[in-house]
Amino acid sequence: MPKECFMVALVRGQLQTGHISVISIFDREFILTGKIDKYYSEILHNMFNIRQKGDYKELIEITTEDANDHFGLAQEFLECIRNYLDKIPVQ
Repeated sequence: MPKECFMVALVRGQLQTGHISVISIFDREFILTGKIDKYYSEILHNMFNIRQKGDYKELIEITTEDANDHFGLAQEFLECIRNYLDKIPVQ
């Protein structure tokens, strides 16, 4: 889970311990309010589902191309979160 999401949840006083809890907070606080585009929620959910499959389901094979695609999406997601955090005024 990107530490930026964890930090936003912590700052908002909504610290949760599970991945799904943090994803739910992210969706509720940022996607449903329109602060961040739904596209980034889709990236986050997709990455979580892939992780779940890899950790708990059948053996899956990930090609180099798939890994590169997912890495690019993860970078895109992190860039979005960093841009959002940069816009928050320091108090």
